[in-house]
Amino acid sequence: MKAIKRTFLMASLSLTLLVSSCKKDEDPVATAPVEETKLTLTQGQGAPLSEHSALTIGVGSSTSLTVNVPENEYTATVSPSSSAQAVTVTKQGNQLLIKVLQQPTEPTSVVITYKKQTFTLGIAVPQVAPLVQGLYNAQGERVSEIKYVARKANGLWLAQNVQKLSTDYLKVTANEPLATLTDGKKVQVTAKGIDPTKLQGDFTVKVFPNRYQLSNTHYTIVVNKP
Repeated sequence: MKAIKRTFLMASLSLTLLVSSCKKDEDPVATAPVEETKLTLTQGQGAPLSEHSALTIGVGSSTSLTVNVPENEYTATVSPSSSAQAVTVTKQGNQLLIKVLQQPTEPTSVVITYKKQTFTLGIAVPQVAPLVQGLYNAQGERVSEIKYVARKANGLWLAQNVQKLSTDYLKVTANEPLATLTDGKKVQVTAKGIDPTKLQGDFTVKVFPNRYQLSNTHYTIVVNKP
């Protein structure tokens, strides 16, 4: 009887060791890492856009981008928030519609965020030169006529009329004769009585066949050539 018990115990021990050995020899099942979707944007059928690139969109126009992530799992905002009335973003699933309603008053971007990824696109809004001499705001609206122009080789004095020359005027000063100005050069503007805070400092020159356009982020001055 003792021999039978001993045989049974030995068999059980052998079976336990065999099962344990088999378990140790089995390879663990590897779990493949799940790759997070990379945030990319495409315009039309083109190649993916580069981050920090700029989209050129005219006032009144729009463009549609494809956001290559699961639908509705991203956010899109206009930066700075003060430009949200000038530039709007609308999500339509994976399609993001960007529309320019008016000229922004400061550099503007659209920021797309997906999980911890962020994609920033600059919005470049070309300024269309007004045809009529005058002072225009950033939205392209004429805020003042310019009917009086006094000219010197390197400067201009501008006013709505001669009666207002002593109280409300713009002074434009260049470091060279106005006749030699080319696109991209700077002139200095000072103002009296007409928003002197924003109508001062460097203005960028754009030269047209019959006029000059002088702009900063707040105003554009259009002056006819003599």
